[in-house]
Amino acid sequence: GTPERFALHVGTVEPRKNLGVVLEAWRRLWRSSTDTGSLPVLVLCGRLGWSSDELAEQIRAGEAEGWLRHFGYVDNRQLAALYAAATLVVFPTLYEGFGLPAVEAQQAGTPLLASDLPVLREVAGDAAVYLPPDRPEAWAEAVLELLATPERLRILATAGRRNTERFQWERAAAETLEVFRQAARGEP
Repeated sequence: GTPERFALHVGTVEPRKNLGVVLEAWRRLWRSSTDTGSLPVLVLCGRLGWSSDELAEQIRAGEAEGWLRHFGYVDNRQLAALYAAATLVVFPTLYEGFGLPAVEAQQAGTPLLASDLPVLREVAGDAAVYLPPDRPEAWAEAVLELLATPERLRILATAGRRNTERFQWERAAAETLEVFRQAARGEP
């Protein structure tokens, strides 16, 4: 049931994930396009979370209009396949502690559009397109611009993969151990 061409959003459907901005952007894209066949379908992965009744209604409407598919929960194998097959990943979140979907998208070599938040800039570096989390028109414009410039999509994909090289479990463990050693020695 996966569309041939799609944009992916991964995360629980709840207010802090700010999914409404992407739903509005896709609604605008599809309503203003004379060739919806050239637009990627929006695919959502994630269960319905807290305060999601209004979002659930918008999701049902998007599915009925044909521009959205909501898969709900997917296992790790399916998720990896979706990241790898997506044209781009959208991450419009308002609050994150880290931003794992950003790293997962980049690891898969999938271009990333993300909210312009300090935590996401720290995690995704220069390998993402950053957008205001409250402007659906900006998200819609960015999608159209990226789709019109395949070279930029390739550059983002390559830069994203390179960015994720800094996220290694061994390195994280070694750095954490060093912090503990410094703390044990009473160092700041």
